Amino acid sequence: MGKTIRQLSEELQLSKQAINQRISSIKGFRSKHTHKVKNHLEIDEQGVEMLANFDKQKRQDQQVD
Repeated sequence: MGKTIRQLSEELQLSKQAINQRISSIKGFRSKHTHKVKNHLEIDEQGVEMLANFDKQKRQDQQVD
């Protein structure tokens, strides 16, 4: 079972806007890792993992460049 943006923002201690910015910055994230449940967006477990490790991945990408 996935998590909503609100649940994820509380868990990661980030704002909902920050979660949305991360989602938007990962190419193809919405189509692969999210689905609509009633009137909210739910992120699957793999997507939650990607967002939780976003900063770590970003630092690794910058070190490679």
